[in-house]
Amino acid sequence: MSLEINSELQPAIDLIRQAEDKKHFIAQNGQEYVVDGDGDIHLLTNPLVREPLVLNQLTGLLDWINHEGIKIQTKKDFLMVQVVSPTKVRVIGMVNNQGRRSVYVDVHAVVDDIPFGRFLDQEDMVILLQSQFVHDEEQQTEKGIDDRDILLQVVSNLRSDEVQQQTDDGVSQTVQINSGVASVSTVKVPNPVTLIPYRTFQEIEQPASKFIFRMHEGMTSALFEADNSQWKVEAKQRIKAFLNEEQQKEFGEIKFPVIA
Repeated sequence: MSLEINSELQPAIDLIRQAEDKKHFIAQNGQEYVVDGDGDIHLLTNPLVREPLVLNQLTGLLDWINHEGIKIQTKKDFLMVQVVSPTKVRVIGMVNNQGRRSVYVDVHAVVDDIPFGRFLDQEDMVILLQSQFVHDEEQQTEKGIDDRDILLQVVSNLRSDEVQQQTDDGVSQTVQINSGVASVSTVKVPNPVTLIPYRTFQEIEQPASKFIFRMHEGMTSALFEADNSQWKVEAKQRIKAFLNEEQQKEFGEIKFPVIA
């Protein structure tokens, strides 16, 4: 049985055959195509760059702007910086005559995945609070101790035989902790708490946000985000302010508009 190929499908089949041994090629219609790592074929419309440069720090992006971006801005394309998210920034060009943009640089922040909303045992929570949260010096000045250290004191001094006897009014929980060599104190766990996790680029000040701290039997506890993701808006604005400020220092003006 012979298979008759519809003439409308022939161009696509020709592309697939050409792509078998090439990552980049020009088809019979004169258009340029590229094959990605998954084997998918993408049309390149008047491309200025085939693949963006991948970076991990905002300082690296500024270095690229100073050494290469300024040349492209002058000779080839008008560049803009887009703050896509608290962990992603990219440099894009203008829309070409086919409605597409060139992406010159992709910057991805290196951040750990913080297990919000998951109950952790005592040791894991102590490690998490010390390694993934910034000490809040402003709170320290105002209250004498920041919320991170308050939670550390509670979690690290829990009495395992008393945790199941905690009291809970739906907002705050009261538990017993060791307060000395042979003494026990009853403390009220604050809620909500204001903490500063490492969640965006290290070059900017990490935004603080509200969290709900809850405890369960078995000395487990969890942090739940309670700011409706407003920290993301604040982080993007801080990234924009940082990049604009650095451009002012380098060029005396903002040559690359930052969109957040």
